[in-house]
Amino acid sequence: MRKQKKVATGETRGRYSNDEIELLRAALVFTSSGLDASLQRLCRDALPALIRRPDSGARARYQEFLKHELSAPKPSEPFRDAVLAADPEAELINFYVKERTKASYQGSRELRTRVREALGIGRSSVPDPDLAALDPFFEARNAIVHGMDYVDPESSLGRKRHHRTRDSTVGECDLVFALAARFIAETAKSLRRK
Repeated sequence: MRKQKKVATGETRGRYSNDEIELLRAALVFTSSGLDASLQRLCRDALPALIRRPDSGARARYQEFLKHELSAPKPSEPFRDAVLAADPEAELINFYVKERTKASYQGSRELRTRVREALGIGRSSVPDPDLAALDPFFEARNAIVHGMDYVDPESSLGRKRHHRTRDSTVGECDLVFALAARFIAETAKSLRRK
């Protein structure tokens, strides 16, 4: 769009147009969708194998999850169905994987619990501060998806929207891609271990 603006006006200086800012918003939303899709696929593909390894961190998290489910005053129907299945081990693993991947990731806490801890990835490999660095990205994504990026979606006084810049949007998206790549690389290392 900047190139088209230069052809049309001979200039690229000045504030971004509404269309350019909408593209930046779209980049944040599509990056979030890509993060969800890639990490959910990673968990679906890798968790069953990692859980079946007796010494893996993924198995320890899985066992903690099962203990929690067993101690519930009224276990869920899907959990009961998995326990009563012809192959309970496979069905319980399937139940666990579905629980870890059933919704989109809404922030660093969910990436920590539903991805890093579930996959048994150590804090030294994907530290908490690196995950927390994505919180502004999630805040921007949620502002766009849930509030049309209005500064105050509840207010009828104005229609002011958050201003997005190319540099901040690219920086936030790059952090997401880098973190997703680290999750994939660390999971691959775990799967290669004997």
